[in-house]
Amino acid sequence: MRVSLPAVALALIVVSASTAFAGVRRDPVRAGGDALAYAVTPAGWGAEEWGRFGLAAGSVAVVGLADEGVRVSVRDARTGFTGDLARAVKGLGEPLGWGGAVVAATYLGGWAAGADDVRETGFRMAEAGVLSLAAASVLKAAVGRSRPGEGQGAGTFRPLRGGLGGGRSSFPSGHTTFAFAVAAVAAERVPGSGWVAYPLAALVGWSRLHDDDHWASDVAAGAALGAATGWWVAHRPDESATMLVPWIGPGWGGLAWCGRFD
Repeated sequence: MRVSLPAVALALIVVSASTAFAGVRRDPVRAGGDALAYAVTPAGWGAEEWGRFGLAAGSVAVVGLADEGVRVSVRDARTGFTGDLARAVKGLGEPLGWGGAVVAATYLGGWAAGADDVRETGFRMAEAGVLSLAAASVLKAAVGRSRPGEGQGAGTFRPLRGGLGGGRSSFPSGHTTFAFAVAAVAAERVPGSGWVAYPLAALVGWSRLHDDDHWASDVAAGAALGAATGWWVAHRPDESATMLVPWIGPGWGGLAWCGRFD
């Protein structure tokens, strides 16, 4: 029996595409499980995790002591160049801007090329961005802090009265949160990329100060939340390869764990 080289190549392409698509189909299930795990993770924290949280919260509070002074200093240092730079980097902190485009390109590019590691990095970037923004939205509503431009001062909070659609949504900075979440995943999964990813994320945070949309402590909190979420997502094991399925045998039945081994 003759087998032509084009036929073999086509078969390999079909198998590769089928394998890649199988991974893509599992991603929504994985995302749902990870979202649930992320929401309940603090319930399982021990002394070490709460200690880190306390250190981060304390650091943000210390930064908050300089909020008014930092605002004045950044505002006084504005130039045409800084304005252009702020506009250029702001989009890196937006899911529907340059930041989201980088994430989508990583995921789709990896899928199209059959590069599972690249697709997985894109998936985890997206997951970290979405989860961190969800957490930031909850904090915005819970804290209810006024933005600098609202003219009420850095110490104005209205707990449980904040909202994304109106005022009192300053804490934490969503742009900074998203940028640091994506940067943390990149830094953990791509060796050496942290030297580029984190400075770019820091520039996003600076742009929020430059545009007078956030206080310095808002940016610090967003950086901490985003980086912590990105690290958590980057190190989360892929548990979607196992599932609970019905099992029926001769005269008996039940549930069994089914696993896929690559």
